[in-house]
Amino acid sequence: MSTITFQCELEPYLKRLGTIPEDKPSFVKEVYAVDDIEILRQLIIKKERERQTISNDLDVAARIGLVISETNEAIQLKLEQLERENKIFHEELRTRGQYKKENEFGEGGEECMFLQQELDQARREILKFRKEMDGLSAQLNDMASEMVDSRSKVSIYAKRLAEVEQKLTTTRDVNTKLQSLLDKTLTSQKQSSSNTSLLVKNIQLDLERVINENEQLRVRVAELEGQQIENEEKIAAMVIQAQEYASRLEQAQNTIHSLMD
Repeated sequence: MSTITFQCELEPYLKRLGTIPEDKPSFVKEVYAVDDIEILRQLIIKKERERQTISNDLDVAARIGLVISETNEAIQLKLEQLERENKIFHEELRTRGQYKKENEFGEGGEECMFLQQELDQARREILKFRKEMDGLSAQLNDMASEMVDSRSKVSIYAKRLAEVEQKLTTTRDVNTKLQSLLDKTLTSQKQSSSNTSLLVKNIQLDLERVINENEQLRVRVAELEGQQIENEEKIAAMVIQAQEYASRLEQAQNTIHSLMD
């Protein structure tokens, strides 16, 4: 099985791999900071989806590991086969070595040259497959490391989900107590509704009385303003008369002085 075939088998699984959620140390604080039950439910649903994504990725990683293992086994078998063929070629070369010296340009010599070429090709194949094995081993190690990290993240999210569920249970208890308190408050409010209605009526009566008194005060103020305008007109007339009297008095004084002279 070649590297191209191996990559073709891995491709469908690699496409299914999702992005592992980033680990957020503040997740628990974020949960405890939320008081809305609906928001907590949405948060739990979101984390459950992420957990299912990680579980799916673990399943895909396991399948990839199985493909890698099968590919590695096939390469190992191919390598063993090539090594056996290599040994057979060496034996044939040693067996035909003497004949090659006697008839270097004969048919046996050509066959030995062909076997030598096959041997070189086998060696190159061995080196190529060993490199592929090294690459696959590195990929297998990376996959194993990612699987360990994924299991760790699944454990963390499972613990967090348990904490969220505990928080949700506590919140439900608090909500039940608040509902009971609200029912008691509504009952008390109904009992005091008659007193409240009477108080509202009294307030309305007082308000109407204040409005009437305010209207009376406005009328009185208007009357006082009219009287003030009338008094101001009288004062203005008296000032004019006083000025006339002063002018006449001055004329009289001038006349007296003239007569005395």
